[in-house]
Amino acid sequence: MNLRAVRSAEEGLALLRLLGYDAADARPFDLSEVGLSGVGRRLRSERSPARGYGVLVAEVPDMPRSLKTFGRRLVEGLHDRPLALLGVTGNGGWREWAVVRPQLVRGGGGAVSIAKLQVDPGAPTAHDVEVIGHLAWQTARGDDRNQAAIDAALDVERVTRRFFVELNRHYARLFEAVGVEAARDPAVRAGVDRARGPARVALRIVTQTLFCYFLQRKGLLEGERSWLSNAFRRTLTDGGFYSRVMEPLF
Repeated sequence: MNLRAVRSAEEGLALLRLLGYDAADARPFDLSEVGLSGVGRRLRSERSPARGYGVLVAEVPDMPRSLKTFGRRLVEGLHDRPLALLGVTGNGGWREWAVVRPQLVRGGGGAVSIAKLQVDPGAPTAHDVEVIGHLAWQTARGDDRNQAAIDAALDVERVTRRFFVELNRHYARLFEAVGVEAARDPAVRAGVDRARGPARVALRIVTQTLFCYFLQRKGLLEGERSWLSNAFRRTLTDGGFYSRVMEPLF
């Protein structure tokens, strides 16, 4: 999937078609029914709002201030377990878009919980691609299994657990590399000792790098959403990415 191409409602519908939804049956939807302005289209596979899928594709000037209010109205007006693709319009197309999944809270008196994935079409991540892929609708596996797969793909706790598992893998590799360099080079060993050991050095590098990715995501590294990757590619020939790029950045 090329998420960089998703910059309009038509391209959003093309993405849904790729995921197994019948985008050819998209019909106009009055966004005022869910408290939004803009242009909306909806897909619904069954007449009953309790069966099949219900998906809203909307172009809006801004993200809703309250996704819970929007989500509750979507549950009431479109489908019991809806999915929404909200694209925020900018210069020449969507400047950002989000997948929103509202669900009624059991015993919550009409309250809803919201799961969301926000995508920067200028710099979509591998995580974005993976989550979107798991939103696929496979008719052969039935409604309940499809809806459960969508819930699992957008489950924040599941994503958080996986994030820390992957983060720990990178930390372990750094820890080993720092230890090897410290054993090989007395100057490195002296620096590592001053920093109170390879574990603290590795942890510091990981957390600093995470913070830099946060800045990049906000467009605060020279306005580039791929600043770190571009800087890495520039050092591939001569090497020295950490000393020439990351240390000054830190």
